Amino acid sequence: MGGKLFNLGRISRNQYLEIEQELRGYLDGKFKDGYRIPRYYRQKADFGDMDVLLQLETVDSSSIIGNVHQDLLKDLGITRYRSAGNVFSTVFREFQVDYFPCQPKYFETTYNFLCFNDLGNLLGKIFRRMGLKYGMEGLSYVYRWQNGHTKSEIEVSRDTRRMFAFLELDYEAWEQGFETLDEMFDWVVACPYFSVYPYVKTSATTEKRVQERFTMRSFLDYLNARRIEKTYVYHEDRELYVPRIAAFFPEANLPEVLAQVKAEEQRRELISTKFNGRLVMEWIPGLAGKELGQLIKELKEHFPAFENFVLEATPETIQTEVTAFYENLRNNPPASS
Repeated sequence: MGGKLFNLGRISRNQYLEIEQELRGYLDGKFKDGYRIPRYYRQKADFGDMDVLLQLETVDSSSIIGNVHQDLLKDLGITRYRSAGNVFSTVFREFQVDYFPCQPKYFETTYNFLCFNDLGNLLGKIFRRMGLKYGMEGLSYVYRWQNGHTKSEIEVSRDTRRMFAFLELDYEAWEQGFETLDEMFDWVVACPYFSVYPYVKTSATTEKRVQERFTMRSFLDYLNARRIEKTYVYHEDRELYVPRIAAFFPEANLPEVLAQVKAEEQRRELISTKFNGRLVMEWIPGLAGKELGQLIKELKEHFPAFENFVLEATPETIQTEVTAFYENLRNNPPASS
């Protein structure tokens, strides 16, 4: 959260370590091995907040999350707090502490991704150029549909060691940790696939992160000060990386799953050419807005296998059935509850 939510300012390393030690004493007893505090480089001088990951069987139950929050407030004597999505931000010893609930299957990957400030985001830019997404849920391949606004994410791995090996990065060095930011940056730039391109021609997302995050600003300063111009020429067509990804992570069955995704894409594209809101408005002049949306909703609820019907029927049959359904619905409106 960046530590700015309560306008508390930053604290020294010694103060942070005292608070961390006190919290660990409580968390060890309360959550045992079910919590993590992301690592940081050893010479980090000051801190704006502390992140604590909590392993919970479900992160979708408001009652479970609520009970955890109430326990934290009561046990730690917290009076200032805020919730934003699943993040529970608190003030403990006049310092911001953010709690993140995590499902067991993503607990370690979330922890690893959040270690060392924005290191996960720096690596994410490398993975992205190969069509991959690196984040709290591990590594996934991103397939963007031809319609331009739909994407499918196919899980590739949750094994951090193997993810780093794919980029030919030294996992043992990461495991041992970094003394300074520059040492961490050296580790990133040593990747054979690193390129300064995303930092020379920055996107709006990168610009925003550079403005908001000290580590990202420091990385740009590092690149400029060292006059690093390292580039790696990536394929424009990211699907060309599928064979290499599949060979490195065979357990993901990427080609097979990708073929299934493409088949579903074609299926939905065929459905949309035979049935869509524009066609319904042509079949039933004057129908639009909420009434159009309600009709489509009623159609799909009335015909459980509606998509299969659209796929198998001729356009003329679809039009006849839809208009007949509309007339019947208009003449026999459902009783008000």
